[in-house]
Amino acid sequence: MKHRLLLPLLAAVLALLPGAAEACAVCFGSTDSPLGKGLHWGVFALLVTVCCVLAAFAAFAVYLVRRAALVARDELKPGTPA
Repeated sequence: MKHRLLLPLLAAVLALLPGAAEACAVCFGSTDSPLGKGLHWGVFALLVTVCCVLAAFAAFAVYLVRRAALVARDELKPGTPA
């Protein structure tokens, strides 16, 4: 019983601390600052990276489907050696 109350109590204490409610250093500055621009470019770079990885995964899946269809078609042809 003691351990069940420990986690919610700890979460409540952390939520009530004034330092935990402060925004990050980027939010305090202006969005036109070099730090804000760097943050935006960093988010854009991560987004591009994720999209490229997903596109590569989709292209590989399409390649596998086409390859499987080609092999299945070749197996169904009459007169081909097994």
